[in-house]
Amino acid sequence: PGMSVYSWGTGTEGQLGHGEVDISGLLSTTYTEMSPKRIDALESLNGGIVDIACGTSHAAAVTADGQVLTWGNADNGKLGHNKATGKVCLLPQPVEGELSERKVVQ
Repeated sequence: PGMSVYSWGTGTEGQLGHGEVDISGLLSTTYTEMSPKRIDALESLNGGIVDIACGTSHAAAVTADGQVLTWGNADNGKLGHNKATGKVCLLPQPVEGELSERKVVQ
């Protein structure tokens, strides 16, 4: 079985992986999570998460079946989503390109 993944802190660039958060009835993408909160988008994956790496503005996780997911600041293509620069990814998304065709173990 895989791990549950939690995040907390300042979420100014999507790096917490929670998507939009309801704050007093308003949806926000910039917020501070004061205590650990489970990243629900990672819970439904087949086999779960087996490895994770985090930076100040983005994060990456490896699933049990070898898929790599990233989220956070996507500037300069650093998430591997082939998206335009200057964007953020609020929820974990699979890396695209050659890596998506390989099984990653760590």
